[in-house]
Amino acid sequence: MQKKSKRSVFFCSYLPVCRRDIVVMNIWKSFAILACVVIAAKRFSSKEDDKPKRSDRIAVIGGGVHGLFMARALKLGGYSNVVVFEKENALAASTETFEADSQSFDYATKFIPADTTAGPGIPSELKTMIETYGLTTRPYTAAIQNYFYQEQLVSPLPEVLLPYVQSEEGRQQLISDIFGGFELMKMSFAVAKTPLSLIETGFVKKDETWSDFAERINLPAFTDYAEFLANTFLNGPVRDQPAAIVLNGRNVFMPSYVKSVLQALGIGGDTTLPISNELRSLLASPFPGSSFVINEGYQTFFEKLVETEGIDVCMGCEITKIKANKKDAGSGVSLYTRGTKQDFDHVIISSRPHDSLKLFHGPSALKDLVSSASDFNPVFVLAFRTDSTPSILAESFAAIIYPASSNFNDVPDGTISAVTKDFADSNVCVAIAYSDFETSDEEAITKAALELEDYKFQFSEVIGYRKYSYVSVPTAEEVANDWLTKMNDLQGVDNIYTIGEALSGYGVPVSLNFVNDLYKEHFAT
Repeated sequence: MQKKSKRSVFFCSYLPVCRRDIVVMNIWKSFAILACVVIAAKRFSSKEDDKPKRSDRIAVIGGGVHGLFMARALKLGGYSNVVVFEKENALAASTETFEADSQSFDYATKFIPADTTAGPGIPSELKTMIETYGLTTRPYTAAIQNYFYQEQLVSPLPEVLLPYVQSEEGRQQLISDIFGGFELMKMSFAVAKTPLSLIETGFVKKDETWSDFAERINLPAFTDYAEFLANTFLNGPVRDQPAAIVLNGRNVFMPSYVKSVLQALGIGGDTTLPISNELRSLLASPFPGSSFVINEGYQTFFEKLVETEGIDVCMGCEITKIKANKKDAGSGVSLYTRGTKQDFDHVIISSRPHDSLKLFHGPSALKDLVSSASDFNPVFVLAFRTDSTPSILAESFAAIIYPASSNFNDVPDGTISAVTKDFADSNVCVAIAYSDFETSDEEAITKAALELEDYKFQFSEVIGYRKYSYVSVPTAEEVANDWLTKMNDLQGVDNIYTIGEALSGYGVPVSLNFVNDLYKEHFAT
């Protein structure tokens, strides 16, 4: 392990006390400056929105995660005339649930963070929603991360971190980096909950890729780990993605994984090391896992959201065109379906960028920006039965395995990145993988079955197979050229708004934070 160079970091708890006091003083000084930036930006904003009225008719195009969260925020805010248009016959398709062995399993979207930077526990708003909808959760056990090889436990750490524990110096660097990364997340999340606000507050430079950001903050173990997780959960390869988008997503999901790494190193809430109260509380959590899962399935969560909040959804209703009415022809926006036209005061586009492009007829500044983020990454999810599992899972439930192939810089074609086994008394497993456009479904399943056998899963039956299109985030070059700022400036122009992963980053909690932020800025009265 090479000796670390002089750091350019926001915080590092694992320092001699004499240096730690100086760093703590500087960090809070930086925090105060950043908070002032946020306040000043809001106070002196030149953008004056005409606030919508609660009696306005509002259309949400797309019944995905962002669209349903937006409709909920509007309904809770007192907007009674809200309609969600969904062209498919299923809501929040990425959260699809299937039934087997009298249990519910999720195909893709599955995990709820078990901890936050404020300490242990599911993010408060999500927790309240789950309880309000009458749903229950179960904890996932501590994740089995990349230390599984030929049915042997190599290390209680993921493979990407193993080089750091080959020497005492490397181990101390690992602890230092993880401590520092947690404090960085805590501070950035306190003042910024969107990629754009991370840039505006100065935590991230607008022209930084993730690798640029990693080099600048110089916490290699932390950034290596964060990159590994993002790649594994089908958000990669993140090395060349905009740092603001990657960090925004990791802010929500990383605390639990920070906890698991430190606990694997024997560091708990009773440690004598100088750490913050929030991190000590996190380490003291009796729950060792990294996430929770909804027993009834994530799809049920969104179905209950629609039912409980009284959201009006038009299923199978495809919008083919939107037209902003000129002021001399009346205000609002017209939506066209096949053979019909409906007028609304405001329209919120929540469909995927490559679908949204079809809505625009004629030149449009919004269309031009959306077109630059209209690519998508195909991924597949395979639900299968296995006659036998790796011995490490024989008596386990809710375990997840990250094969070594998930630590990559280029998207592999069909290589499995994770496998989950939810219940000890069920032989149903789910595998996720990046896909490509050339491989047929039959070929992808055959390749996956062979790879699963390499990991000691005796493949016996296909239960279900799904292919999803994960939205591509804008490129680092586009963000450097103010793509996020330009999109934000167009929010509300001609009474049209845009939401989605390309703006918020990935993850259900991230989507909820983004929608809440947009609601407060444009619709709160």
